[in-house]
Amino acid sequence: MASHLKEQLEFEEFLFHLSSVFVNVKPIEVDSRIKSALQSIAEFLDIDRTGFGEVTSEGLLILQSYERPGISPMPGLILEEEFPIYMGLIQRGEVFRIPEDLPPEASRELDHCSRTGLLSNLTIPLMSMGKVVGGLCLELYRRRVPWPEELVHRLCLIGEIFSNARV
Repeated sequence: MASHLKEQLEFEEFLFHLSSVFVNVKPIEVDSRIKSALQSIAEFLDIDRTGFGEVTSEGLLILQSYERPGISPMPGLILEEEFPIYMGLIQRGEVFRIPEDLPPEASRELDHCSRTGLLSNLTIPLMSMGKVVGGLCLELYRRRVPWPEELVHRLCLIGEIFSNARV
């Protein structure tokens, strides 16, 4: 119990620090601060790769990403035609985990996981005025993680910070 409370407090402090970085940020500095924040998230949570992108007519355009040494960079654009189930979940505004939340018909997405060694992914669609405008992705290649709801909720707050900073 004490360990859980300590973890909660540490995350709350991390979230406070992260959000303070975006207070009164100049528009020209937003992207570099998001990139730096993605690295901080990866290091704090021991994540292999993080990305932040916006939804376009073609798919999810990755605007900023961070990957640990030895992990390949995120593709610049995750095409809807290549990953229709993945993009459909984002466009519906559903937070989802891969591979757990993928339906059996998500063969392209599951094949991608197998080919690349992706063991765990959490994707958080980002909303603005009731419309999906982007996504925050967290990925692991070294191990699977359960992505508990409490953590997901906090990561959604980080996504909102990023989205609000880009407005």
